[in-house]
Amino acid sequence: MYSQGNPQVKAFKEYFDYLVGGLKLLGLEVAATIVCAGANDPQKAAGDSQLRARAFELGRMLVSG
Repeated sequence: MYSQGNPQVKAFKEYFDYLVGGLKLLGLEVAATIVCAGANDPQKAAGDSQLRARAFELGRMLVSG
């Protein structure tokens, strides 16, 4: 999960993809990339119910294997 001040969700997509590639080279599996854009406001993620639901479901999936 990434947070960024830029309000455009795909502003740093190339960099996030680069990081995924590096993690995979290390043998790690990346389940998903979740971005909270416009996160200059500390309450941004707290107020985004879709983002929280996606993160919750991803966490549930990771725990259950």
